[in-house]
Amino acid sequence: MSKNTKKSARKPAPKIRYQSSGKGLTSQAGVIPAVHFLNQLGFNDVCDKHIHFQRGDNATYSLTDSVFMTLLGMIAGANSLLKVVAVWSDQVLRDVSGWLSVPDDSTLGRIFRQGKQKHVAQLEEVNHRLRHRVWERCLKSGAMQPGDFYRSWVDVDSTVKTVFGRQEGAAKGYN
Repeated sequence: MSKNTKKSARKPAPKIRYQSSGKGLTSQAGVIPAVHFLNQLGFNDVCDKHIHFQRGDNATYSLTDSVFMTLLGMIAGANSLLKVVAVWSDQVLRDVSGWLSVPDDSTLGRIFRQGKQKHVAQLEEVNHRLRHRVWERCLKSGAMQPGDFYRSWVDVDSTVKTVFGRQEGAAKGYN
């Protein structure tokens, strides 16, 4: 029996060392397309045009900024202002969004508490304008025709919680 001397197209894999502390890594990567989508829709312009909310001359953050951060924080799975701030503590997400700093939860709460009923109505108008822009883009692109409706889900919160035993509602899954 002769020895196999044929060259292989594959070489042994080198040892790989994993690091979870390198620069440019983020746990909020699923939120980045939502940031780009809101920017392409002109979220800030629509909010600034339709929401008449004045803050002091020395205020760093506007209501538009607060709504933007809170909306994306909720998309990422936050259910409180403290968790919204935790989402935005990610340096990569801040860099992609253009934020130099992020307000703390008490600042966000103070901004929202300053709002009145008329600001809620103005936020509804912003919602209608943005939805109109989305439908306009869909119809212009030919991706959808009037009357064509379907349901799709975009999962940006890929949090996995470990469960032990046989708990109701728990299922085996793979990431």
